[in-house]
Amino acid sequence: MIDVVAGSPTTIDFTALDRRTGESMTGARISIRKQSDLTWWDGAQWVGVIAYNYMDHIVAGAHEYIVTYPEAGEYKVIFTHDTDYMVRHSYTQTVYPEARLVEADLDGVLRGRGADEGTVTIHDSVTDLAVPDADVWVTSNVTGTQVVAGTRQTDSEGIVTFWLDTGSTYYVWCQKDGHQFDNPTTVVW
Repeated sequence: MIDVVAGSPTTIDFTALDRRTGESMTGARISIRKQSDLTWWDGAQWVGVIAYNYMDHIVAGAHEYIVTYPEAGEYKVIFTHDTDYMVRHSYTQTVYPEARLVEADLDGVLRGRGADEGTVTIHDSVTDLAVPDADVWVTSNVTGTQVVAGTRQTDSEGIVTFWLDTGSTYYVWCQKDGHQFDNPTTVVW
């Protein structure tokens, strides 16, 4: 999933079906309004139409519309027909000032964004046995507030891999029900 970002063209897909009959419609229109201090019929606060367009069918009622939201915020997207019957329910679209995390970046955040791959074996502090399926994360400070990698789970041998920077000091934290850990463990990568 990719965020909708202000100033970037965004494709809105919908199928224009008459809400009464379910049949394809022509002449559908779209209205996008930014929420503000005024109130609409359903209690949502919005004003200021930024896009309003009649659209003809492309294929069997399918429509595609490209809009560029002018600024970040919450927008109400409304689909209607020239008969004023809704062709699809309205919804709220969140528009961000810039792209946030997308799925393709998720693995990099979990494994760490350092230059060097390395492994850590997690042991129970009482039994000293390796712990499989433990939750592990890494911070750059001893108080645990600056997470730089994780949370990842250990494999069947209690091993987890991270990408961090050689020569840097990190703090490894672990959690799994039924096990005890000396959190944090200091590691120089």
